[in-house]
Amino acid sequence: MLLMQAGTSKNLTWTSTLITNVALEYSSDNGTSWNTIIASTPAASGTYSWAIPLALASSQVKIRVSDASD
Repeated sequence: MLLMQAGTSKNLTWTSTLITNVALEYSSDNGTSWNTIIASTPAASGTYSWAIPLALASSQVKIRVSDASD
């Protein structure tokens, strides 16, 4: 479980192989709809610092990391 507190920053991390760029998204309704954090960032970096929006108030937050070219 990832604790999210609006107005703070969270480092999102991942590992990848054979992917150039990743897209990062979040859902505040348990995955029914998704909001873009960043459309494309280098996959090789393996980390992204996300400033959590003040309007984010949910206990059902999910983060999705996907291939940006897909």
